[in-house]
Amino acid sequence: MKFAISGFKHANKDVRDAAYNLILNIYKYIGDNVRNYFKDLRPVQINALDEGFDKLDGLNEELNNNQKGNKNQKAQEEYNNRQTSPNKAQKQGGSGGGGQGNNSDSDDGNFINDK
Repeated sequence: MKFAISGFKHANKDVRDAAYNLILNIYKYIGDNVRNYFKDLRPVQINALDEGFDKLDGLNEELNNNQKGNKNQKAQEEYNNRQTSPNKAQKQGGSGGGGQGNNSDSDDGNFINDK
């Protein structure tokens, strides 16, 4: 593990990437015990590893699914609000005589049937 951590601190990006993948693979087998070796890492490096661990654990997938569910729920609520709002506007505009030319069949029908 010390070898992987020293590779993760290396100046060469390819070495860091290989060490990152190695640490993630070690995490699959050892689990949270790999965190004991993070003492010399910068917070940015620890965050990158934590994100990788979360992906392995499936936590990000759950969060994404919850966020998608919330977005879908919000979209459904907005759609429902749009569907009910025009009906309210038509009912209010239709009974006021001389409105904005409401041509719906729900009026008394004089405008449409007299032609």
